[in-house]
Amino acid sequence: MARTIQISDLDFKDIKKNIIAYMKNDPTFVDYDFEASGLNTLMDILSYNTHYTSYYLNMVANEMFLDTARLRENVVSRAKMLGYESKSNIAPKAVVSLVIEKTGPLESESSTVLVNNEFKFSATLDGVSYNFSPEIPRSVPILSSNVDDDGVTVTTRYFLGDLVLVQGDPVTEFFVVDTTNPNQRFILSNANADTTSIKVTVREDLTTDEFTEFKRPTDTMDLSDVSTSFFVQEVESGLYEIFFGDGVLGAAVESGNLITVEYLTTDGAASNGIAKINSNNTNSEFKITEIKTVNKVYGGSDKETTDSIKFYAPRTFEGQNRAVTVRDYKTIIPKIYTQSSSVNVWGGEDNEPPQFGRVFISIKPNDGSYLTDFEKTTIQNKLKTDYSILTILPEIIDPNYTKLIVTTNVKYDNEATVLGEDELRTIVLNTINNFSDKFMNEFDNYFRYSNFISSIDNSNDAITNNTTTVDLQIEKKITLNARSQYVYQFNNEIMPLTISSTGFKVMNSNNFLYIEDSNQKELKFYYMDNNGKKVYVTNVSGTIDHKKGTVTLNDLTITELENNASLLKIKITPKDQDVFPRRNQILVIDPQEVTINMMADTDDYNNNYDITTQSVSIIRR
Repeated sequence: MARTIQISDLDFKDIKKNIIAYMKNDPTFVDYDFEASGLNTLMDILSYNTHYTSYYLNMVANEMFLDTARLRENVVSRAKMLGYESKSNIAPKAVVSLVIEKTGPLESESSTVLVNNEFKFSATLDGVSYNFSPEIPRSVPILSSNVDDDGVTVTTRYFLGDLVLVQGDPVTEFFVVDTTNPNQRFILSNANADTTSIKVTVREDLTTDEFTEFKRPTDTMDLSDVSTSFFVQEVESGLYEIFFGDGVLGAAVESGNLITVEYLTTDGAASNGIAKINSNNTNSEFKITEIKTVNKVYGGSDKETTDSIKFYAPRTFEGQNRAVTVRDYKTIIPKIYTQSSSVNVWGGEDNEPPQFGRVFISIKPNDGSYLTDFEKTTIQNKLKTDYSILTILPEIIDPNYTKLIVTTNVKYDNEATVLGEDELRTIVLNTINNFSDKFMNEFDNYFRYSNFISSIDNSNDAITNNTTTVDLQIEKKITLNARSQYVYQFNNEIMPLTISSTGFKVMNSNNFLYIEDSNQKELKFYYMDNNGKKVYVTNVSGTIDHKKGTVTLNDLTITELENNASLLKIKITPKDQDVFPRRNQILVIDPQEVTINMMADTDDYNNNYDITTQSVSIIRR
């Protein structure tokens, strides 16, 4: 028999077994007891050594490739080869309005006040305080001026309506260039640095006040030997290194130059969502008398994970950091707006109606349901200036949240469980919520009816079956007393005669109107008289496209909504219980919009069923 070792087995036990088998085939060791303590210990040592060697060789091989590397510094290094820069902590922002007051001698009155880093702000979340400061200094114009009764003292008020604040603490570091040291590196001391905030200036030496500002290049193809540019890369221990050109690709720094690096250290995503900002002003000359949050804290993100780097690096390389295709935009948007939970993009040619030369973007944020106008503008401007080609205009639209109104009749064997109806109902509701979390709540996630009813059946062994129906509901915010057209896009074929709505009043009407449909394309509008009968009206109009799943209310001036609501709800029954979202549509299940009817199912001797029904409706309009 050939004396060979099976080298494909790397497990300790398999290695030991293979070594023993190898030794037994050697005539010298044919009569040896390999279970004896001495030889057994020797076999363990040989096996452990082989196992560890194999493990580390395997690790070395894995760390050579982006998709298999596990150590962060290796993942970052492999991503650099694709021209990908891992994201640092990103400082969140907030927008506030300020009223500033100054009281002093009449001759000290100033027409403006400069709001700079001397004006400090803070916010608290879960007992943790976060510092904020103005993103850029702002000159604030005078709002009013009042001379006191003494005739020599004046109180001046200033107003600023859109001051952008950033979270973090400013840091300044200095480096003196020594070209005689080939190993010199300019590494920032804080791993929580926001690399997008880095500002670099270079002085000729320590004695001069004149400096040259270096900037990060947007395109390395534009660099020359005199381009004053700097570069940033993540290095060991999660720190960041500043480096410069070599005199060919970007200007080089010279020995004796003083490098000044200013940046923010930030807590990243920790303060996202804070709505109340406080003043910690250290400028004794000016007093902030009023501060209001215009846009709550948003946009902060933590350092990019290794999994994220692995995912985005090859896709960014594929798009060459340019937004041309739909996939390019889906890759770039999370870099621009790090708080995006889900993103969908489609070309203008696929829009209804088609709008050529545009790309439509819909973003679901982590915090809340919609982006603010400020966030939309920020993203669009970033896309236009840094990524989009000139012939394509990006447009951001809100997600279309479509609620699934679930009614389920659940039968259970009361002899197969000790749980009561309320406990089983809770289990079913939790199952529905888990299904929603797993398979819905994002763009392009569709609702598969068969999977849904199966999950209810499998939620507890006592459940025998269920009969479930699903309706669709869209809610739109109404601007009262404004003439508008309202389009409800369900994007699924509508079953005729299933449309209903909440009540609304229109101009010159004292009754709450409701809608219903027929087999025709025109909607019907009616109100209920004192006898509970429908009275149809003709002074309002609307259409329905059953095939496309679109309901349109034509040019209505709505003056009031039923129950003082702010949302007008329209509900339909889809022709197919499998529901597929399109474009900006997101399917959601609101636990408050679920009706669960539990039915105790008892089988008697004659196989007749004595069914008792208890219905609990969790939602009402």
